[in-house]
Amino acid sequence: MAHCLALAVRLRLRGSLFIAATLLLVGLLPAAPTSQPSERYTGTAHAHNGIQVLYREVHFVYEAQGEQRQLVVYQCPDGSPFARKLLHESPTSTGPDFDFIDGRSGYREGVRGNGAAREVYVQRSF
Repeated sequence: MAHCLALAVRLRLRGSLFIAATLLLVGLLPAAPTSQPSERYTGTAHAHNGIQVLYREVHFVYEAQGEQRQLVVYQCPDGSPFARKLLHESPTSTGPDFDFIDGRSGYREGVRGNGAAREVYVQRSF
């Protein structure tokens, strides 16, 4: 939980604007979505006991540059973001391109299309 508190940015904004502004400030979001999310849903991960909340995933589906994309914000139980994943469908590949970054350590991974090939990348820390 301490790692979550270290990344908390206390802004008095609400909803997706809070998430986008917070992620921009902590460097997890390279660019803000160009349109309002068309869909938003949340998933909660619990410990084996089914009671303790480990983290939440907030999914925002939106359009950018004519493509449908998804921003997944990973939050501590107190709502502070600690990681994000950007996904976008590629019509020429078998799966979506994605970029994941964990703001606690700087760990980054992803998959992107490069012509007919797929590239996998990993960055261990900042």
